Amino acid sequence: MRKKPKKRKLLNLVYFLISVLIVFLTIAVFYFAFLINSLPEINQLQGGESTKIYDRTGNYVIYEIGPKKTILKPNEIPEMVKKAFIAVEDKDFYKHPGISFRGILRAIYLNIKKGELAYGGSTITQQVVRNLFLSQKKTLIRKIKEIILSLIIEKKYTKDEILAAYVNIVNFGEGRYGIESGSEFYFNKKAKDLELHEIALLAGIPNAPAIYSPFKNPKLAIERRNYVLKRMLEEGFISEKEFKEAISRPLELRKNQKEFQAIHFSLEIKKFLEENFKDLNLQIAGLKVISTLDYNIQKEAERLAKKYAEINAKNYNAKNIALMVQDPKTGEILALVGSKDYFDESIDGAVNVPLRPRQIGSAIKPFVYSVFFDKGYPNETILFDVQTNFSTNPKSPYIPRNWDRKFRGPVTVRQALAQSLNVPSIKVLYLAGYNDVIKKLQDLEISTLDPKKDYGLSLVLGSLETKMIDMMRAYSALANEGYLPTQSFIKKIYDNKGNLIFEYKPEKKKVIDENITRILSDILSDDLARVGVFMPGSKLNIYGWKVAVKTGTTENSRDAWVFGYTPFMVVGVWAGNNDETPMSQEAAGFTAAVPLWHELFTYILSMPEYLKLKEIETFKEPILPKSSKPMLNGEWQIIEIKPFDKNTNFPTTNYSNAIFKQAITLHNILYYVNRNDPLGPPPQDPFLDPQFKNWELGVISWALSNKDNFELPLWIDLNFLSFLK
Repeated sequence: MRKKPKKRKLLNLVYFLISVLIVFLTIAVFYFAFLINSLPEINQLQGGESTKIYDRTGNYVIYEIGPKKTILKPNEIPEMVKKAFIAVEDKDFYKHPGISFRGILRAIYLNIKKGELAYGGSTITQQVVRNLFLSQKKTLIRKIKEIILSLIIEKKYTKDEILAAYVNIVNFGEGRYGIESGSEFYFNKKAKDLELHEIALLAGIPNAPAIYSPFKNPKLAIERRNYVLKRMLEEGFISEKEFKEAISRPLELRKNQKEFQAIHFSLEIKKFLEENFKDLNLQIAGLKVISTLDYNIQKEAERLAKKYAEINAKNYNAKNIALMVQDPKTGEILALVGSKDYFDESIDGAVNVPLRPRQIGSAIKPFVYSVFFDKGYPNETILFDVQTNFSTNPKSPYIPRNWDRKFRGPVTVRQALAQSLNVPSIKVLYLAGYNDVIKKLQDLEISTLDPKKDYGLSLVLGSLETKMIDMMRAYSALANEGYLPTQSFIKKIYDNKGNLIFEYKPEKKKVIDENITRILSDILSDDLARVGVFMPGSKLNIYGWKVAVKTGTTENSRDAWVFGYTPFMVVGVWAGNNDETPMSQEAAGFTAAVPLWHELFTYILSMPEYLKLKEIETFKEPILPKSSKPMLNGEWQIIEIKPFDKNTNFPTTNYSNAIFKQAITLHNILYYVNRNDPLGPPPQDPFLDPQFKNWELGVISWALSNKDNFELPLWIDLNFLSFLK
């Protein structure tokens, strides 16, 4: 009878243990169900691909948005690449179901021995799961999820698909993911073109990218490469001969590594993508962007920018330089250097100068002259380059000078533009009509122009702040017979399936009469007309080519500009300092900007694709208007019979004591021209023009100071002179 209580106690214990077990199993089942339910969706293995920006040929990746990754299909991955990764990462890959029990047991033993979760025993499948679907944090829960997902993936995908996923997402350091991206970065090759020793080096990097980087630790990278080759030999993937040949190869990496190429150019494309594809995550969208960039021109432009920025910093206190190259017919931007070095904070290198407003200097003059010529003025029209006060307010004179502080007297309009003379150019603006010039700049779509603002006569000297990119369009109109093109950094965009989703289609509009552009191009390419300011045969010329070119320098030498063009190419260069610190007085468009412009344009014109255009794409001859009116026909010394005092031989209006003889009379152009009807009859009273008095005084003052140089006596109406004063 005494044994029954013991038996009951035993049964109670059993019931208790069973209850505990049931509770535990119930919790385990619910937790396992929760765990399964919390697993991520597995819709595809590769993950997203970065958006890549290519040059215009599609051969060079110049920029990537997102992790640097290119997806290869399983059949595009070389067999030797697959073997290398299997040998060093997971020799039983094609045998196990996604996990290696031996590896897991070994990892458990090592973790217990070390006292922490340091070892994972992961297969290639597990690494794919961890990299694509889970975090890198080492926890028991993550490990369980990793094992479960690995088993699921092995059922859903083939071994080759899983291996391809691994090879496409594995980290090669330096922000590069996947064999294709790693191959391009380290060897400038496609994966299909890799040699055995290169494959082995790449296969060794992912184990510890920071340690086995061939750039940072070349010795360790070689040791790791040789270990990979040894494992491939042991697995029978390569022969003894192949092994010995591969380990004997030196480390030969791609030279001149550049993580960023054409960065200012590329960032403009990135901005466009962000604004126009807001629904896409560009980092994983896998877009293929074919840009307008000419890779060879861009490389040469970047090299020359650094070269001449150093020269200018030493000689002219100009520490930065920027430039653009554009096709004037399509508006495609072939090259853009926003500064000599994007990463140089001392010069604000990250600022994209061609897209920032700056005073443009005399580079604006051709467009002012275009309005002048459109009014019918011939290119042989005479204007006086003499000291002139253009202000009609006696208390606030405006007496501009040429950049060299010299005055040249009577010059043709051709000379005035070719030599970039300031005083005649202000007269051109006045004669062309300020409002008409503003309208022309609006037609040219100068984005910074404020039509309501009064820029005054100094507009022609570049007081307007504008952007290089706008000026490139304007000069393209001159090169393109008056047609203003749209602009683009992009030719085409493809989605991740290869579908064309954007294509740039150039548009253009007529903004300048074609003969006017021919006249301007004829003047701007006339080396003889430049003589007086520029030496004949200067760097404004490119041997064997007819190139139109215009320089510009802003007030206090803050900016040096040059724009030059042929019918198929426009090149613009700026030199100066981003903070507008003045350059030295010796710096001007010619000295600080032209040498780079000349060397780059010469390089471009020597390229085979442009050299063949030499005899085909040339400026067409202009029709040059003629006029019989004085000053408009190049005649400025008018010979007339005039009275001179018998005793003093001075000009006189007292006819009773005068002798009459041949003499030279001269006046400013407003004496002969009504600017509202320049080809019509002369004004009845020139004094009605508010500028006549000032212009005439400048001409008379110059004439009197040079009277001994005239072949005939100079006759000036003294009463008229008194009235002017």
